[in-house]
Amino acid sequence: RCYKQGIGTEEDWDKALEWFGKGAEKNESRCLTELGLAYENGNGVEENPQKAVEYMTRAAEQDYGYAQFKMGDYYFFGCGPCLEDNKKAVEWYEKAVANEIPMAMLRMGDYYLYDYDSLNESEKAFAYFKKAAEYEWYNEGLGICYEMGIGVEDNETEAFKYYTLAADNGNVTSMYRTGLCYYNGVGVKQNYAEAYRWFTDAAGNENIGAAYYLGKMQMYGEGCTPDPEAAVQWLLKAAEKNNDKAQFELGNAYLTGNGVEENNEKAVYWYKKAAESDIADACESLARCYEKGYGVKQDYQKSFEWRRKGAELGAIWSIANLGWHYDHGNGVDQNYQTALKWYKKASELGNATAQRNMAIFYYYGYGVDVDYHEAAKGYLKAAEVFIMD
Repeated sequence: RCYKQGIGTEEDWDKALEWFGKGAEKNESRCLTELGLAYENGNGVEENPQKAVEYMTRAAEQDYGYAQFKMGDYYFFGCGPCLEDNKKAVEWYEKAVANEIPMAMLRMGDYYLYDYDSLNESEKAFAYFKKAAEYEWYNEGLGICYEMGIGVEDNETEAFKYYTLAADNGNVTSMYRTGLCYYNGVGVKQNYAEAYRWFTDAAGNENIGAAYYLGKMQMYGEGCTPDPEAAVQWLLKAAEKNNDKAQFELGNAYLTGNGVEENNEKAVYWYKKAAESDIADACESLARCYEKGYGVKQDYQKSFEWRRKGAELGAIWSIANLGWHYDHGNGVDQNYQTALKWYKKASELGNATAQRNMAIFYYYGYGVDVDYHEAAKGYLKAAEVFIMD
């Protein structure tokens, strides 16, 4: 190891491997493990997964904990002759856990938390993450368990605590989740400036969720000075990695020319990507493009179809605008009764335009008996948000 790490001498992989080899001849488990790692990573030798597994197996069979952890990884991720096999991976990880290897504890926590084999036993994850924490080893798992109440009573303060501990140890996902805590006020007072700092760190380490939030915050000046041009670059990075929220925001940027040259065709492209991933507001924005002919040929029927999907996903404006389609017979047969149904639904959700339109229906008797009392109620609700007929 002195030759490997350059301790007290110059780093020299040839000599390191020579001494590791002597130890391996005597079946010394640490030397076998070091040779396995060398062949796995191509340190001082040509990469050779077959030999890596051979040496690591010999060490693991001698109950050497770290080698058992590595064998778990070989089977979990697939390495050389070790084809991906979660069952065998778990067997090796469990042996490593018994030998107090914290990395194996985290792997087992992940195995149950993310339910790789659909066992529906995520509550088992907490015990493994908690045990790893006793050795001051952390990833995002323990924070998630506390935040979501998985295997333990939910506790946002504890969630934030463990996210930050893991983030401080360099766990990128925990950097992102710490940013989310600050952004949403989970377990800590809401603080956009701190959220921005953590998202910056995470996005700089290729976390796509953080790239989206960083772009969003730069776009709207949340915790930072607005910078639409820089925002678009982060949103584009996230959108190209299929982050649906970033795709929606990018559609907004292209439609309005905010941070990028206005381009309705590109706006439609990104709105459609987001809408196909069930982003409700993207469905409404895409419907509006078809309604107005922004970047596409005007098509009321397609507008109606996307609004119907948006309404199913809970987009309030889509619910209100379905009423508009039935009210005017755009893309669907005119039907005042159905229009009123959608206006009522949107009105109950607080949409002032729907409240005004519903008032008009009652005032003039469109699809319903004239009812000035109901009309007045609708107008008053709309007036509260400064929308007047």
